[in-house]
Amino acid sequence: WYQRRVRGKLFSRLPQRMNDQEARQRIDNMVNFIRKDAQDNANKINVKAVDEVNQEKDRVIQAQKQKITTEFEKREKQVEVQKKIAYSNELNKSRLRILKAREESIKYLYQQAKEKLVELSKDHESYKPLLKMLILQGLIKLSEPSVIVRVRPEDKHLVESLIEEVKKEYEEKTNSKVTLSVDDKLPSANSDPSKPSCSGGVVFSAKGGRIMVNNTLDARLELAYTASLPHVRKILFANSAGKGKGKGLF
Repeated sequence: WYQRRVRGKLFSRLPQRMNDQEARQRIDNMVNFIRKDAQDNANKINVKAVDEVNQEKDRVIQAQKQKITTEFEKREKQVEVQKKIAYSNELNKSRLRILKAREESIKYLYQQAKEKLVELSKDHESYKPLLKMLILQGLIKLSEPSVIVRVRPEDKHLVESLIEEVKKEYEEKTNSKVTLSVDDKLPSANSDPSKPSCSGGVVFSAKGGRIMVNNTLDARLELAYTASLPHVRKILFANSAGKGKGKGLF
């Protein structure tokens, strides 16, 4: 249609003297010019389209690269956080293991000391003056006129042999008289922790049991253990504390 229209216009403008061949030649030239111009425009449009496609492709690629980089950095931070958490957990577990080992060491020493007390109570030569001191201390602390001295069955005879001597010394120290009676209701030493046990010593009862004083070897050991625990820990774990290990755990 376009070519027919162009040819119609061209034919209308041709001089009357041009023959048909010349007219057709001129028309063909015009048509070729138009085709070339259209092709050039098409090429320009195509080049522009390709350029726009490439730019869009680059934009998409850069956007994807940035997205991947951001995601990688995010995951890298997550991994770093997880590593720190895992390290902290392992460090805490290590500290707990150290705590447990130290507590077990101290409990072992306590148990060893308790066993030594049981052995001591079997040696009457050493145990007798200790019993006398424990009874005298308890009586002075109570300062009651009538006291029951409670001991283990195996210690009853030994304590009874000390009563008069203790009463005399008590009266000299306090200028007061005291009436003493002995019973053997304390349990004997027992290695079973679920059962009552006493390594030795005495328990005092006055005013019908309303006043009680525990002066057994176990009670004295517990007092000494509690008082000396910081010092014992310092001695046992001085090296690790000096190196900064376990600092602040005790």
